[in-house]
Amino acid sequence: MHLLVMISSRWTARFLVFGAYMSGLLAAACVEMREAETGGFDGAATIDTLPGATGNGDKSGEGDGDGDGDGDGDGDGDGDGAGDGNEEGLGDVWKNDSWTPFDALNWQVWPGTHDCAASTYWPQQGDYPVVVRGVEVTIGGEEGSEVYIVSVWATDDEGRPDEELGRVEVRIEAATESTTVVDFALNGWVPPIVGSGGFAVAVCHTSHTGAPTFAVDRDGLESEAANWVFQPWREQWMMSTELFDIGGDFILRAILSAG
Repeated sequence: MHLLVMISSRWTARFLVFGAYMSGLLAAACVEMREAETGGFDGAATIDTLPGATGNGDKSGEGDGDGDGDGDGDGDGDGDGAGDGNEEGLGDVWKNDSWTPFDALNWQVWPGTHDCAASTYWPQQGDYPVVVRGVEVTIGGEEGSEVYIVSVWATDDEGRPDEELGRVEVRIEAATESTTVVDFALNGWVPPIVGSGGFAVAVCHTSHTGAPTFAVDRDGLESEAANWVFQPWREQWMMSTELFDIGGDFILRAILSAG
């Protein structure tokens, strides 16, 4: 009887070891199947982002301000405007002005219905083609929300806006201590591509006079040929110094990316 108990115990132990071994094989097989289905367990996912987005999975193109796409903030603006990264991740911001938030501004009270201001930029030859993705503009002087036309123009040899490449109509809330970003794509317009020569970005009143309106900085002009104004009855663009003796640069910046 004692011998039978020992034999039975040995077979029971062997059966338990064999069962554990088979359970281990089954578990390993399940792990392999799981990894084959999911690509591993690291939780990573591949998300394609649109040009100009920040790479954080947000496909709106607005980003979170630290964009590593076109708007990484390292643009040196080799043309006549200085380039900085746009907070929305659209691209590099080219500007003629030196204004920073909370600096004093000269608000332009002269604009009437359909009067416009424009800033001209000249990329270097190696920068072309460039995509004009939008503008940054400061609108203020008093509180309010008005509709404006924002447009892009090809320019002549003087820098004068010469041929309109396209426009969007947008409502802008006055924001006297910051700039407002107008993203062309988000407003239903395919951003224009500039292949050579200068170009200008412009903002026009549509139905109101005076403020809220555009502004200039207070430290003089970057270039007379970079600042232009338009009034319909004159039928042509004129340098801001010629028409109103404006002594500063419009806070009207172009947002560019490589074409």
